[in-house]
Amino acid sequence: MERNLQRSVRKIAKEAKISRSSMQRIVKNDLQLSPYKKQSRQLISEPSKQKRLHRGKLTLQEMERVAGKVFIWSDEKMLTVEGVINKQNDRVYAKSLKDLSVNARSHLKRQKPASVMV
Repeated sequence: MERNLQRSVRKIAKEAKISRSSMQRIVKNDLQLSPYKKQSRQLISEPSKQKRLHRGKLTLQEMERVAGKVFIWSDEKMLTVEGVINKQNDRVYAKSLKDLSVNARSHLKRQKPASVMV
């Protein structure tokens, strides 16, 4: 059996023809492996990394040059007027679908909602 860290325990157990719980026990206790979620990260190209490094060094030089002055750091955030809707949690109760109007049973969303930069 090949070792592939991205394959699920369920698939490995199926190939080995043993139960999923036995394979989980082997992976956890014998191999001492733990499951971790893959994290989403921004893909940054090498020129962007160099530009960030250069700008960071310039900022440090400026801060050393004007030591004693107060710096104010701010961040910008784009806020949209429309709220986020979780379709799993947004429910409407009725005896039948015919009892609800089209507006009551649907969520209307604009393609480009109005936004404000804060």
